Amino acid sequence: MQEEELSRKYGDAIDYDNLPEPYLKSDSIDEDKNIQTRIYQMEMSHRKFSDTLNVVIIQREI
Repeated sequence: MQEEELSRKYGDAIDYDNLPEPYLKSDSIDEDKNIQTRIYQMEMSHRKFSDTLNVVIIQREI
């Protein structure tokens, strides 16, 4: 199998700076510490695992 075929099946790498809104599950701001926390959840495929993975990304910004 060629590398092009693999990239189509698995897609692009995760761009942590531009996560899609449909995957955003929670967005909160801690007013005291001025920290924004976003929680994203999505199902992803990985070349080394046959099952779909449940991926949760927690993004914090000051």
